Amino acid sequence: MPTIKGYAMQTTDRPLFPLSSPQREIWLEQLMLGQSVSSNIGAYIEIDGDLDVGCLQRAAQALVDQCEVLRMCITDDVDEEGIPLQCFAETMHLPVPFADIASAQDRQGWLEQWIQGHMETPFQFDGTPLMRISLCRFDAGKWYLMVSLHHILMDGWSLYLTIETLGRIYSEMREGRPATVDVRSYRDFIESDRSYQHSTQYETDRHYWLAKYSALPEPLFSTAPGAMANAEMTGVSVNFVHQFSADLLDRLTQLAADHGVSQFQILLVVLYVYFSRTQQREELVVGVPILNRAGHQFKNAIRLCAQINPVRMRFDPAMPFIDTVRLVSRELRKDYRHQRFPGQRDGACLWLVEERCDALFRDGIFLRAKRPCVSLRRRAGDFFQGIQ
Repeated sequence: MPTIKGYAMQTTDRPLFPLSSPQREIWLEQLMLGQSVSSNIGAYIEIDGDLDVGCLQRAAQALVDQCEVLRMCITDDVDEEGIPLQCFAETMHLPVPFADIASAQDRQGWLEQWIQGHMETPFQFDGTPLMRISLCRFDAGKWYLMVSLHHILMDGWSLYLTIETLGRIYSEMREGRPATVDVRSYRDFIESDRSYQHSTQYETDRHYWLAKYSALPEPLFSTAPGAMANAEMTGVSVNFVHQFSADLLDRLTQLAADHGVSQFQILLVVLYVYFSRTQQREELVVGVPILNRAGHQFKNAIRLCAQINPVRMRFDPAMPFIDTVRLVSRELRKDYRHQRFPGQRDGACLWLVEERCDALFRDGIFLRAKRPCVSLRRRAGDFFQGIQ
């Protein structure tokens, strides 16, 4: 397995662990895209009120000190398949740069470039942190906190947990209480993942997905042979944003409640109906993110667990809309029973690393942001009691 130049720290005497299945997916994508920033995720928080900069910086370091996964490093050592092994550094310094732009002329422009710079700066797998935290003072009573990280550390669910935990540590320090983080080691998930791969459930899940995709649908958007190989892999994707009105969202919520389905399932069918009519397609496959967190011990843990499942949709065009949604709901429940299967690990499936990736995902439709950066707003006191 080739490595990316400069993307591994020197061999360490720390205990080594294999990448989990979700981490392998992210790593393989990073190999294909090189110095791409497609795996950068982040959030910026607008905070109103007073803020103790030094306390926040100490809280961020305490978070890294106590949360093992934030000290994850990719090493030069590899497993039997050539995939790099990981270790967890005993210590790791996390600087928290602070900028005061209260007197700057174009504060909004500076802020936008600051956020963009966070999201468009690649991380280096050289033993330095795979997370960045920065703070800026916008004016006398407004602050912005920016958190960005590499997806191999954690998923979006954990990003919120990380911000919430940082806020709690800050509050404890401000009040003079000991700052503690109740986290589970990522090693538990790695071991659980490894045990699953040698289980009968793994084989059951494998057979389910192979049967479901024994015949592959044609891609929605054709790509010329070799186009992916010759493309400049910047990781920048085209985003289309459409904001629903409050009235439409209320009606969507009511429709879902009336028929025992979710808003997400309704939107999936809307997407299917749109492309089936505009592209004259009978079948569509959409990549859908799943939490992949079984049990309470994993649900509240800061780590990478999420995966992408392919949802295959082919329905009778004469079927009433809500009946189609119910059918999607039933199909999703079937898929969720087998959601843990990591297609990229199985050479017989080749979903995410070979031609089946094209067939399943070349449609380019993902109900997630390719490089998401979310915005939150809190008063200082509210935010640093934790995000609800």
